[in-house]
Amino acid sequence: MKTKKFSLIFILLAASLLLTACSGSMSASSWPGIATDQSTVYAASGGQFWALTPGDGSLVWKYPEKADARKPFYASPTISADGQLLIGDYAQTFYSFDPKTGSVKWTFGDAKGRYIASALATDTTIYAPNADGSLYALDLNGKLLWKFATEKALWSKPALEGNTLYLSSMDHNLYALDATSGKQIWKVDLSGAVLGSAVISPDGKSVFVGTIGKELISVAADSGKIQWRLATSGSIWAQPVVIDQTVYVGNLAGEFIAVDAATGKQTWKVQPGGAILGSALVDGDHLVFTTETGSLVSVGLDGNIQWNHSVGGKLYTTPVKVNDRYVVGLTGADQLLVALDESGNQVWTFTPSK
Repeated sequence: MKTKKFSLIFILLAASLLLTACSGSMSASSWPGIATDQSTVYAASGGQFWALTPGDGSLVWKYPEKADARKPFYASPTISADGQLLIGDYAQTFYSFDPKTGSVKWTFGDAKGRYIASALATDTTIYAPNADGSLYALDLNGKLLWKFATEKALWSKPALEGNTLYLSSMDHNLYALDATSGKQIWKVDLSGAVLGSAVISPDGKSVFVGTIGKELISVAADSGKIQWRLATSGSIWAQPVVIDQTVYVGNLAGEFIAVDAATGKQTWKVQPGGAILGSALVDGDHLVFTTETGSLVSVGLDGNIQWNHSVGGKLYTTPVKVNDRYVVGLTGADQLLVALDESGNQVWTFTPSK
């Protein structure tokens, strides 16, 4: 019964994020987006965006100076190879920031919906998915190159292999696009909405994606043909992780599973407690993920839980590792961020000023 309750809660949350008007009231329903370039931690939540020193969590800069509830942030920032800090907001604006100063370099305002997903940046192009159902391809100065429209909202970052983009959508489809022109190569109906990004196998031959329809699916990268489907106990929001020949992913039933990439057969599962919405962080010979009940969990590639640390608050996103510290974003707590050492000891917290 608890599993069904968790699934219902987050499906309703997903619906509310899509349908509710863009207002300050929505900031309480989102969770922090976090990124790092190893010299700085960047966090976005509600109507503000912060840059912090990873050693002690001290503030480097914030944008805007005073939080603007009319323009909340939800997506995790993207750091491009040419030194731009990229993020979109709920007010249909996509920003490029100077990561050192927090000053705005340029903005793109053609989208008609919210930015919920992170952008993908290459050496030449920025791919920005929007809840209006379109993927916007921009040059590095924010000029529109092309856009590709799907039938429903885009909540996930595209995946890139060679010159092919793999774009998952809430319209139940996975799309393969030419990364240069935006032309559709193929699409496949997965029979369930996709909130998380696809991931590509190390050999580039398969694409793995989870659905709200409680399935993990393998798709042939060249043709879009479904290779296998695995029914899961809970809906999948997170992006899967692939290591060698194994796919790892969590679900809303609180299970973290390992699946044979070739056959789609589950090899093991752990259930440390609480729904799992974020993707796992690969950290050497183990994976680290968060749970809705506030735990940061480390599990070995063999399925043995190495440690389980209670952080407090609710954890919905992928942890970030900076040097020897894990940084997680909290929801429903006074602190926005907590940093832990590799033994699980709290190193610092960050609470935004009112």
